[in-house]
Amino acid sequence: DDGHAASSSSSSSFVLQLGRQEANAVLLLGESLVFQAMMQPINAQLRNLHTWGVWREKADDAKTLALPLFTVQPSDYVTRIGEHMLSLVQQLEPHMADDDPASPSSAKEEGGMHNEPLYWLDKVANKVLDTLTADIEKIDDFSDKGKRQMSADVSYLLNVMKALDVDTGEKVPKLMKMLE
Repeated sequence: DDGHAASSSSSSSFVLQLGRQEANAVLLLGESLVFQAMMQPINAQLRNLHTWGVWREKADDAKTLALPLFTVQPSDYVTRIGEHMLSLVQQLEPHMADDDPASPSSAKEEGGMHNEPLYWLDKVANKVLDTLTADIEKIDDFSDKGKRQMSADVSYLLNVMKALDVDTGEKVPKLMKMLE
């Protein structure tokens, strides 16, 4: 009788473990789909960025290059990315933890999906920086004018990320060094 109870307990434990593994797999898939949905508009803006002619354009004259960097406006693609990132705050706001001490305040609900907006904003911001860095590395013949434009674009994005208080880690210095 005790052997049957131990065997039943063991098989129940195995079934529960399998159930937990399946639930975790579904949660990971859900998080992946949420992230893909958040990134889709950004990926559309960054598609083939390294092939754009603007990065190879030569300045009209020496006066253009002598102008301070603040005279260069961010490109349309990067302002759309910034607007999308700012709109994510509004979309995530209903999911922010309230000040109720009884509500979970961890970045991940126990056994559940990440629910903190900063987790998602950090993840999106870091993916944007990774994508930009990879694309900048692919630009072979960056002109001075192209570098100035990319610097203005990156500065704009970094200002948006700073306003969102996202953690960009060590990515910013590497990116800025590439644009020197």
